[in-house]
Amino acid sequence: MCSYSQRHWRLPHRPTSIILRRHDICAELSQAKPSHDTLSTAFIAATTQIDAFSREPREPSMPSDFEKQSYWHERFVSEQAFEWLVPSERFVQELEPRLARLEKSARVLHLGCGTSDVHNHLRRRGFTNVTNVDYEPLAIERSRALEQAAFGDTAMEYVVADATQLCSGDAAWAGQFDLVLDKSTADAISCGGEEAVRKMAAGVKASLATDGAWISMSYSATRFAFLDGLLFKVDVLARVPTAKARSNDPDVHHYCYVLEPRAGEALLAC
Repeated sequence: MCSYSQRHWRLPHRPTSIILRRHDICAELSQAKPSHDTLSTAFIAATTQIDAFSREPREPSMPSDFEKQSYWHERFVSEQAFEWLVPSERFVQELEPRLARLEKSARVLHLGCGTSDVHNHLRRRGFTNVTNVDYEPLAIERSRALEQAAFGDTAMEYVVADATQLCSGDAAWAGQFDLVLDKSTADAISCGGEEAVRKMAAGVKASLATDGAWISMSYSATRFAFLDGLLFKVDVLARVPTAKARSNDPDVHHYCYVLEPRAGEALLAC
């Protein structure tokens, strides 16, 4: 699964040289069971903590297969439910100030729904006009099943679509959504390069209604830096600390971003 070459990362500014073989970490993750938090956090935490020791602004990254539909299809064959980065309840708590501004009839687009139950927490708060999107059909089946299991019926919409192609086909939702959400979906898409994230961002901007916003949970402190001042005004809504294995481990955070569209032409045409 892993495509990392066997590279050593030497970390300066330490009395003893620390060497991290990233391909070893990636190989370990590829063997982890989908139900284990290891798969979503161990690689990110390990690279982030090592980089914190180095005091260099290196960006942690995700295993590169995460942008491939074949990876997700294989994963969702067995996975029924999983939460990336933070529990869905914690993510929705960070959304509360934005949700409080919206009518219960507000239109919400949930990108990369996967097997998360974020949508169920939205429904419990009275929001049912939610469109859950994933480009893997199995994920859509799982997401719908989670709502059915929680409520005994389904009130939300489920669409198979590519988050980098929101301006085309059946997913041409120009100006329809008051809020767009993703929970590490932009992280996975970033494995395909910055251009893939740009396409996602252009589609999100086109999909947002006037005064709409995009809220994204990411492990990256610089995920949307290249968009700030162009497509969006980018702010950090919250820095969420991750759990530490040891008390003297460096602080590592996930970042909840709010992106509000800038007026004018999109950076990428839809």
